[in-house]
This record gives sequence, C-alpha cells and structure tokens, in this order.
Amino acid sequence: MIKVCQLSKYYAHNCVISERSDHYADTGFYLLFGESGSGKTTYLNILYDLIPFEAGRIIIDDREYAGQIPLSAVSDIAEYITQDPFYGDFLTMGDNLKMISDDIQII
Repeated sequence: MIKVCQLSKYYAHNCVISERSDHYADTGFYLLFGESGSGKTTYLNILYDLIPFEAGRIIIDDREYAGQIPLSAVSDIAEYITQDPFYGDFLTMGDNLKMISDDIQII
C-alpha cells in the first residue's frame, strides 16, 4: 500500500505539485493523466525515488517518509517505466526485455 499525504513539489519558486493526496492498493493498475506540464512525470519521479519533495509525506507499508523515499522502499513493490527510452537500440526487443527480467514467460 502506498499513501500520499499533502505532497508538494517546487522548482525554484514554481509549485508543480500542490498538496496532492492519493492512495494506491497493493495490487492494481493505475492511470495518471493530465495536460502537458501538469506534474505527472515529477509525481512519478518522486514516488520512485528519483527526486526529493518539499512538503507532505508518503507512507509505504506503514513506514512514513518525508523529503525523499529510499529506492529500497519501492523497488520491490512497484515498477516504473520512464518516458525516456533506456534501451539498447542495437539489441532486439526480446534482448532488451531480458536485461530487466528473469521471467522467461514475458519474453
């Protein structure tokens, strides 16, 4: 379970996320949508320990975090595929998938 409470993020003096609160169950598929520049990527980057946040708290499996989440807290319970391509263009799609998974069933 991931619970986001009053999360805020600023770049310089610009607020890109203002007091956002959400709750995510242990299983499920979630869709995050909004206009370009509305903070979707920033929000996901915060949830996956890529950037810190200024205000609020995030609770993951009854552990509370403020400022930044350690990657170890989310890496076992969530997957994040960035919008930036991080693949080897010299490899096949199957070879790229093998680099991120030991599960032969998905390849």
